[in-house]
Amino acid sequence: MMQRRRESDADSKSSGEGLGLGLDNGVNDVKMAHTHSHTRQHLYMLGDEKEEETGLVTRKSTYKHDGLEAEIEDSKCRNELYERVPFFTLLGLNSFVFAYALITVTLSMLVLPAESEHMFPENQAVGLAGLLGIAGVSQLVCPVAGFFSDRNTSRYGRRRPFATLGIIIGLLSLTVLYVLRRNFRTGTTAAFADPRIQIDLNLYRAVYVCAFSIIMISLNVSYASYAGLVPDLVPDVQYGEASGAMALQTTLGSLVGVSLIGFVEVEPYRLYMFTITSVWLWMWCGVKEERHIYDSTRDNIGCNARTLKSLINVYSISVKREPDFFFVWVSRLLYYTGMSAQAFMQYFLRDVLGREDDALIQTALVTMIAMASGSLVSIPCGVFSDRLGKRKPLVYLSCVIMSITFVGWIGAHHMIDVFLWAGVFGVANGTYLSVDYALACATMPDRGENARFLAVWGVAAFIGSTLGPFICGPALYLIGESEDSFHYRREGYAAVLLIGASFVLISALVLRCVTVA
Repeated sequence: MMQRRRESDADSKSSGEGLGLGLDNGVNDVKMAHTHSHTRQHLYMLGDEKEEETGLVTRKSTYKHDGLEAEIEDSKCRNELYERVPFFTLLGLNSFVFAYALITVTLSMLVLPAESEHMFPENQAVGLAGLLGIAGVSQLVCPVAGFFSDRNTSRYGRRRPFATLGIIIGLLSLTVLYVLRRNFRTGTTAAFADPRIQIDLNLYRAVYVCAFSIIMISLNVSYASYAGLVPDLVPDVQYGEASGAMALQTTLGSLVGVSLIGFVEVEPYRLYMFTITSVWLWMWCGVKEERHIYDSTRDNIGCNARTLKSLINVYSISVKREPDFFFVWVSRLLYYTGMSAQAFMQYFLRDVLGREDDALIQTALVTMIAMASGSLVSIPCGVFSDRLGKRKPLVYLSCVIMSITFVGWIGAHHMIDVFLWAGVFGVANGTYLSVDYALACATMPDRGENARFLAVWGVAAFIGSTLGPFICGPALYLIGESEDSFHYRREGYAAVLLIGASFVLISALVLRCVTVA
């Protein structure tokens, strides 16, 4: 390995805050000259580079400490130089996931269907599909936001400024939606309760759609910035635990949101504003970031950040240069394609189990049971994967259990059957989520671009969740068609669930192509 000294050896040795570089059997070892916590405040990661030796690819990183630079194996540096991050700090680092899950899950399940009913009374399904489409497409901004966040050299850090910008814009847009919703829903003869304030329905729709679009874009900008925090601050040996903390925050956010909005009937937009404000305050006050030192000569995009070509390249993944990350991305896309089969659960309960009047409530209960059971296993599975030193076996296990769950739902005849399988579903999904993020972090080609690569990784879930209904919907219609055009037969739902099980199993097979354990 190479060493570069910008100061003389004498100066380095005389400094009590330096890194000791020694030679041991031809291999350079980087050791601490003082406590981990003190070194961490002065250690800056400049970027990553790969070195090919005897056919093996070794990821290396350049670190700088008080004028001294050293290139060492990334895993060795991060695991030996950085102290272990406390568990509650990991929960705090993943707190934005709590807010993100709370907002996105309740929007798709509860808020947007209700809004579509009032804004598009004659075309509710089309209106809901349009709003969900806006929410999905807005995720495509994440790689671009991550691209610029990785290159941000603000004195406040490279993550917090972008996250703050997105949150401020989101809060302003949420205020607009809150005013519209409050006045429009209490209206009698006009759009507003107060007859002195009148607004045309078409104008209301336009304002709502614009504000909603801005909210989703700003929320995803903040999410992309947040995503880079964990690999920035957490050592490799804790990726499983960090992934488990993320899974726990995801399930808790969804569970709390569905409970408060669906059952307690808390006003959603006020809850959203309170949640993201709390998260922002913690992120700004609790996360300590140093000024990022960005070396433009190591830019793997290959062109200036302001050019159109550069922004297009942000979305690219090279199969030749980044095979492990590519197959992790494909596996995740297939997993979420299969998972999207559960989107037809409400119709399944209505048509197969005869829950015509309370299908929505029963669907919410199924979701809550799955989230609760998933939250119980996320942390233990993440910690276990760290100790095991492998992530893929847990993915294989979760995919097999998930497939069995889909088959079990096919034979369900009572709600208790659905609830029991929902608990199994939650365990399988919680296990998957506990190592999903850890696999992405472990296979990232360049640690200097954490936010961009994790944003691209996140887009896989969006594509899979969008692709699944396009496959399952026609299958339900063609195989489950009945004399009643408003209902479908059990055979159609069996086909949908089998399609979901097949995609989940294929995602596990694709993961076998990943060489990183």
